[in-house]
Amino acid sequence: MEILRPIIFFSSIILILGIITFLIMRFIYSRWWTRGWIKTFAYGAPLGGIVFVTIWMIGTYINSSAITIIGAIGFAVLVIANFAMIVSAPISGAVRISNAVWKKINPSRKTDISRRRFIARTIAAVPAFTLTLGGIGTARSFSGISIPEIPMKFRGLAGGLDGLKILQISDAHLGYYVFPEDIENLLAKARPMKPDIILLTGDISDQVETLPAVLEMVSAGKPRYGAYACLGNHEYYRGISKAKQAFENSDIPLLINRNINKEINGARISIIGVDDPRYMQNVSPDFYRNALKKGLAGADEDSFKLLLCHRPDGFDSAAEAGINLTLSGHTHGAQVGLGRRSVLEGIMPEGYLWGKYSKPNGSLLYTSSGVGHWFPFRLGCPREAPLIILKSA
Repeated sequence: MEILRPIIFFSSIILILGIITFLIMRFIYSRWWTRGWIKTFAYGAPLGGIVFVTIWMIGTYINSSAITIIGAIGFAVLVIANFAMIVSAPISGAVRISNAVWKKINPSRKTDISRRRFIARTIAAVPAFTLTLGGIGTARSFSGISIPEIPMKFRGLAGGLDGLKILQISDAHLGYYVFPEDIENLLAKARPMKPDIILLTGDISDQVETLPAVLEMVSAGKPRYGAYACLGNHEYYRGISKAKQAFENSDIPLLINRNINKEINGARISIIGVDDPRYMQNVSPDFYRNALKKGLAGADEDSFKLLLCHRPDGFDSAAEAGINLTLSGHTHGAQVGLGRRSVLEGIMPEGYLWGKYSKPNGSLLYTSSGVGHWFPFRLGCPREAPLIILKSA
């Protein structure tokens, strides 16, 4: 039954997009409708999408990365093609309307051939441009995982923590577009950077069976001061009992509303992990206040406090509680960015979608754009496993 849920979900998406695309082609791009291949695409895209989704899920079920990628890419291409048509329709429609208005205003003037060609090319160029962007975004979603060095400066930082390196791995969603060998390659790439701590901030695997092997890879790297993890919503969705068991059988502590105190070079640090609210309706400041109250119990009072919180929604409550640094993921940066900020930053400034954020009391947050994704499209927002470096301000 589990494999049927994503098939139904993604098939519904391609069917809805297919219907919208059909209506757009039939009534807005009516001249195109006379071309046979356009009709074939309009009728065949939804069916093809369902076929690719099925291939994708079969590959996931039998643990075949090759079959999974074929199905996922095929589905992604069809979704992007449909979406490109939908996005470009209002622009092309506006060109048609403006041309009609021009004709009414100037009924006595004939449209010359060059103007007619310009209008036709403009209408065709818009979907062509969106399709090109879609292709670029899809290709970049399969590029390597970057490890950007992110310095985070704190006033009064203990000397023993100055220069501490923390590798954050978040939102791998293993089983869709990321596989254990990708994590192995990431850890090999990070090894020369000598991370002192590795943190897993949730949604590591959508195929829980792969989690033990990945945890073993992380442990085998033997970070100087250990590796720690918190839960994400997908650990709950995909089998919380199996996920917890995988952590219990590993050397990586799973921090659910609790903390671990450590001494590093004579300085004290408390590593805290909070639970995930699982569903959007449960996300609230009260949830995080209660989780932090439990998580901070027993933490060294004067220690540097490092919080693992899957969703950046907990940052406001973390700042209130005196947390020095919060590391989060979940958002994927909306997978489209500009200048190392999500393109949705302007309309969701308190969503803390991607990058560094700060509070007046000096509390800092870094939201990772994630190692993986649910849909293979990234434009200006690469996959990342940031190397957070603590610095004295």
